Amino acid sequence: MGITATPFKGLQIRFNGALNKHEFLDYTEKGISYNGKEISNAPHWIHNAEISYRPLFLKGLRASVEWQKMSRYYTDPLNLYSYKGFDILNTRFGYMTGVMEIWLNVINLLDAYYAVNSSRSNFGTSYSMGEPRNFTLGISYDLGKIIRSKSN
Repeated sequence: MGITATPFKGLQIRFNGALNKHEFLDYTEKGISYNGKEISNAPHWIHNAEISYRPLFLKGLRASVEWQKMSRYYTDPLNLYSYKGFDILNTRFGYMTGVMEIWLNVINLLDAYYAVNSSRSNFGTSYSMGEPRNFTLGISYDLGKIIRSKSN
């Protein structure tokens, strides 16, 4: 499910989410019944929400804050172990003028310690760790605009 709203010019609010429940109805393996158990590694809730602002008084500037969430889920088929899920905040800033854009993205703003995936086996729990806080600074040029302006 997704929704986007623009309460006023320059401000956009976006939300995308999914609510799920994955459950075995009739499943037995090696004499063990999994009936009624939740399928492992399947969170009930995942969402991504973002507030973006492009001020009218400073054309070309943009700023946004994004919240990513994954809820708790079981990491084994018997539903004995679980992973708590995570919440991540990201920010993005940019400024475009003419043919050039410069931007700064801060991913995992609060430097949360989290796993993008977790699973359980006979050897224990394994985690695929998420990225620590990181910064991306970029600059781009629109060559198409440069070429078009020279041909006119």
